[in-house]
Amino acid sequence: MLKDAMGGYRGTAIEISRVIAEHPGNTEAYYDLGNARSSCDDYDGAIDAFTMALKIGLRFREAIAGYGDRGIARVKSGDFEGAAEDRKRSTELAVGSEEGREIVLSSEC
Repeated sequence: MLKDAMGGYRGTAIEISRVIAEHPGNTEAYYDLGNARSSCDDYDGAIDAFTMALKIGLRFREAIAGYGDRGIARVKSGDFEGAAEDRKRSTELAVGSEEGREIVLSSEC
């Protein structure tokens, strides 16, 4: 299993699941598993993985992305209410702290 320059695990869902089996508290691996499952159109599996990463405790910026990515998976699975909740939580995190306000204000959107 390889890590990219940003420290994320790269590989298939099966490979990332092996990392999780060896290190069940690895939030980044759960987050990467969510992305791997989402890229294979396994949105329910992605939602489960993102939920576990958020539950264990992603760092601040990663939590914002985690809620956003889980929200996208929820939209694709048809859970629009859950997606709206995730979007709201992501926004609350982003603008509810000094670091979040700086991130939002520095964006070019």
